[in-house]
Amino acid sequence: MVEGEADEESEDDAVECISDLQGDIGVDLSKIAQDYAQYLVVDSKRDKQLLDEKVESVGCRMEEMKNQLDWMKQSMSSNTQKTELLLENTKRLKELFQRVDQIEAFVNLVSKNVDVLEESVTNAEKTLDPSALQKMFKVLPGLSSKTTSTPSNWPRPEIFSTSEYFNPTSFSNPDVDNVHQ
Repeated sequence: MVEGEADEESEDDAVECISDLQGDIGVDLSKIAQDYAQYLVVDSKRDKQLLDEKVESVGCRMEEMKNQLDWMKQSMSSNTQKTELLLENTKRLKELFQRVDQIEAFVNLVSKNVDVLEESVTNAEKTLDPSALQKMFKVLPGLSSKTTSTPSNWPRPEIFSTSEYFNPTSFSNPDVDNVHQ
């Protein structure tokens, strides 16, 4: 026997065997085979379409994520610049606060000296006669054209000297000068 003839014979035997089984059981095996064949059918067009939809969805999400990351980078660089500016302004504010504290201390000193002068003037008014006070006020520039000396019995109170607190360079403020230019 030749090989091709053997295959035909085995095929015929299988068909005969199947038809014998069909007759014995009363079941149509060809129908069962067709039903099982449907389970093995692969619809690649549908699967490809689903895969394409998923890939497109993932691509859209990645694009959204990229845009959010770009926005975050831009926001962070802007925040970094604002933070640096804030730190710089904080240093300038600390310097300004120190100057304000110094001015407050100076105002307190002037207030104390004014109180001492008021007390001294009140004591002088009580102890000196009115003509002596008139002589004392004539000494002050602008009140009289005559120059006389102060009465010797009136003790002059010690007060601050403005030259101790102000010098010509303290009146120039570079921040203010730059604004006016």
